[in-house]
Amino acid sequence: MVSFMVLVMIVGIVLNYIFSKGLTIYTLIGIGLGYIISRTKYYQISIYLLIGGLLASTIYSILVGREFDSHTIFIHVAWLSLSLVFASILLTVRKSIFVAIIHLVAIFSLAYFVPDIDLRAIGVSIGFLLVFSSLLITTMQLRNLLEETRQEEISIQATHDQLTGLPNRILFHDRLEQALARAERRKTIFSVLYLDLDNFKYVNDEYSHDDGDRTLRIIAERIKKCIRNSDTAGRISGDEFLVLLENIENSENAAAISQKILDAISRPITSNGPEIMITASIGITIYPEDGKTNVELMQNADIAMYYAKSEGKNSFSFFRPEMKSEILKNIALSKNLQTAHDNNEFYLEYQPQYDIRTEKVFGAEALIRWRHPQQGLIKPREFISVAENNGMIIPIGEWVIKDVLSLQNNFENSSRQRVRISVNVSGRQIKDPHFIKKLDEIITTSKINPNCLELEITEGTIFENYDQTVSVLKEIRSLGIRLAIDNFGTGYSSLCHLESLPFDTLKIDSSFIHRISNPKVSPPILTGIISIAADLGLEVIAEGVENRTQLEFLRASGCYLVQGYLLKPSLDQNKFINLLAKQHIE
Repeated sequence: MVSFMVLVMIVGIVLNYIFSKGLTIYTLIGIGLGYIISRTKYYQISIYLLIGGLLASTIYSILVGREFDSHTIFIHVAWLSLSLVFASILLTVRKSIFVAIIHLVAIFSLAYFVPDIDLRAIGVSIGFLLVFSSLLITTMQLRNLLEETRQEEISIQATHDQLTGLPNRILFHDRLEQALARAERRKTIFSVLYLDLDNFKYVNDEYSHDDGDRTLRIIAERIKKCIRNSDTAGRISGDEFLVLLENIENSENAAAISQKILDAISRPITSNGPEIMITASIGITIYPEDGKTNVELMQNADIAMYYAKSEGKNSFSFFRPEMKSEILKNIALSKNLQTAHDNNEFYLEYQPQYDIRTEKVFGAEALIRWRHPQQGLIKPREFISVAENNGMIIPIGEWVIKDVLSLQNNFENSSRQRVRISVNVSGRQIKDPHFIKKLDEIITTSKINPNCLELEITEGTIFENYDQTVSVLKEIRSLGIRLAIDNFGTGYSSLCHLESLPFDTLKIDSSFIHRISNPKVSPPILTGIISIAADLGLEVIAEGVENRTQLEFLRASGCYLVQGYLLKPSLDQNKFINLLAKQHIE
């Protein structure tokens, strides 16, 4: 700014020199006035107007061919400087008409006290000055408007998520702090929902990141439509969202809105791309019982959300204090799973499967076990869901298949006949885009007849993403690997789906078997499953056979393939190999 002010002074000196052939005291006074004005609050405006006045005087002198001496330049600079003092003040309210009036008053006041001023020069200068002032004021207003717009955009970018337009973590924290203050003052309650999309990584891996972004934008819009204008929905990272529900009457309100959000999210996403199915898990906290600070409310809602995921996903859970210990335990398990995999802490047991017509073992189900060096034996139900959530189920599942095929090779080397061994496969593995390729490589490397391996998929997994899952199952079947539908009757499928699914075996869930209390009384659902499966050419295996009554009912109903503690519990590898050597039911 100093360099610009110096430039203005130089321009004044040069112009004065050109027209007066010398420097006078008036020129120095004019420069001094310009410097004083340049030090005001609106010095930029002042200097711009000063330049305009000098140029106006110069242009006028050129047009009329009149010599412009230092006295005349000083007069013009003087009345211009006087008007600038008022203009700088009035520009704050952007009233250009007032600026023009002040100019006129200043000019004619000077004309009264300095009678030798050329009135024509004043008239022309007024015209130039008013035009220049109007243009300047308009430019300044436009620049201020653009600056305000830019500042507003910067503010939005700093407080909103650029992809979805929702408030980001910073703004959500601010809204939550305000809600805390209001609730404390008014003695009201509110709720915080922590929402995380289930298996969102699969969308990016299977489709594209553009489809992932499209999904997030649509999910954000659906969440906004489920809440009131007074509520706040924010995206805090990746596929995680937070919702602030203010002034709710009770926890049932939060539950109802959570279910509404879950229903909205689970609808197929079909616009502008491939159809995508996705669900979410929600954790709920209520102020003040679940926390009195924003950190407590959000952390506890996060814990409740994690619990909802561990319970099967696509659901919501209210926070309970005991969840903390469970979640901390799961977090510890999650960290230890990689170590367990690297250190070979996992091993397999085999539950024999019998054909009760021949009383011989025809196969087995491989069951994973974890022997922790400090905690001892950890049950599968404690760590399998954790492994699914953190993705470790993929390398662990790959290890299980390799170990099973290694056992098949041992059978060949010991001249024993191979038996069919089934392995449980999770939904996370089915959704892994590299699963088929890895499976093919394992089978090829092992040189084992793929028909000796059977993969078990729960019916709930099939219907998480039906079309995609069926496509993967058909690819598995094309490799020569057998497929079994596990826990049939407990999920979403119906018997009519069986005809179109590429399964070889149907496993009846143990809950149906446990209902058998009289061998002469036929549970209609169970007998219907056995009959229709037989008509479709599917093998039927009954799980969880624990007493003779159940066994005799199954025999009478035509279900001859069974497994359960009545026949044999799960055995380690050596005991299972010895059992195969005997080949009879004990």
